[in-house]
Amino acid sequence: MEGGALRISNANYDATALLERVRGLLARDAHLLGGVVLKSALMRSIGPDVQHVMTRVEVLPKSQDPGSACTFDYGNMLFVTEVLNQEGLLKRLSELAEKRFSIGPFTVTSTGIGFSDRLEAGGSSGSPWSHLVFDVYFG
Repeated sequence: MEGGALRISNANYDATALLERVRGLLARDAHLLGGVVLKSALMRSIGPDVQHVMTRVEVLPKSQDPGSACTFDYGNMLFVTEVLNQEGLLKRLSELAEKRFSIGPFTVTSTGIGFSDRLEAGGSSGSPWSHLVFDVYFG
């Protein structure tokens, strides 16, 4: 533990375990949670292919409007915001088992040996209740 915060990392494990853990959290907090927003950054290389830079997944409170989808294309960089429901999120996460992930019209694949995720449990001054943050590294 670092500064009183719990940090847990899992590397190169079965994607089913991640999916079941997220499914359990969504079910546990179903009375609090609403829509899902995925914010991704992609980088264009030479040709039509894109490389994944990062994706942030936000599961919003029921009271918060998720907004709308949009894409900003800056040539070498693409910023994609998508609005999903929770089932859509689970479908996207299930793709990790096949070493791929969909972002808008793009599908990125991994040539690495798998993926890892980091769980941070804690609260913040801006939120009256604790929260969990998952970062999935896919490379």
